[in-house]
Amino acid sequence: MKFDNCLLVSDMDGTLMDKGYINPRNYAAIEEFIDLGGTFAIATGRCSMAIDHLVKNFKDLKYSIVYNGGMVYDYTIDGPVAASYLPEEDKTFFKDVLEKFPDMGVEVFCDKTVYLINFSEPCKVHCDYEHLKPVTATYDEIKDLKWNKAMCMYYAGFPEEKLEEMSKERAFVNSSFTWATFELDGIVYRGFEQLPGGAHKGYGLENLSKMLSIPKENTFAIGDFYNDAEMLKTAGVSSCPAASPDDIKALVDFVSCPCDDGAVAEFIEYLKKK
Repeated sequence: MKFDNCLLVSDMDGTLMDKGYINPRNYAAIEEFIDLGGTFAIATGRCSMAIDHLVKNFKDLKYSIVYNGGMVYDYTIDGPVAASYLPEEDKTFFKDVLEKFPDMGVEVFCDKTVYLINFSEPCKVHCDYEHLKPVTATYDEIKDLKWNKAMCMYYAGFPEEKLEEMSKERAFVNSSFTWATFELDGIVYRGFEQLPGGAHKGYGLENLSKMLSIPKENTFAIGDFYNDAEMLKTAGVSSCPAASPDDIKALVDFVSCPCDDGAVAEFIEYLKKK
């Protein structure tokens, strides 16, 4: 069995890893996939800095798809090989949010640097959780930089429909919005993210496969949630862990075992047999 000219992309949270734990089966299977000629990449909504501590645990991992598909990062050059940025006219959205909610924490991501333009305890927890080292700055100090993503963080229970209403009032054409969630010590944190229009993991998978000249039928993807849907639909062969929502299961070719039991490893076993 050979995986020459094949690309496997895995979502991180809830697929490859759960609460920081990666089943050793996944490490072993991914290493075998690479030894058999395949290329493996991680796909995540996080920035590249947030997964640096994980990337070093994988053998010969050369690429990641970060910012929900808005950037393809190449570890051989330690930099992006494809990237999308928020349009200049859309950067003022979170400035408007701060005028309405002055205690809201706001983070702006520019390549590998994270800027904290308004502090909040949820932002601090988020940055610690993702191993980020934010730089404190004002909006005016970074407004001319290239923004990959901007987001606010808050405790679950905040009336987030007000944020959604604000985004719809602006009628953005070249930006999109999505939600983020994580739980730590029993506390649920939520985020509202602004991304370049058209940025999703399927777009990132398509960019990377074209860059590597890998045909669609040789692209494989596994993910567990709705922000993985476009990636699953783009891949030639797709999978999701057992705990995924039913409408995500309906998109894939193979439903794997639960995340903690080594969902990525079981998908690779399926690909070997297939």
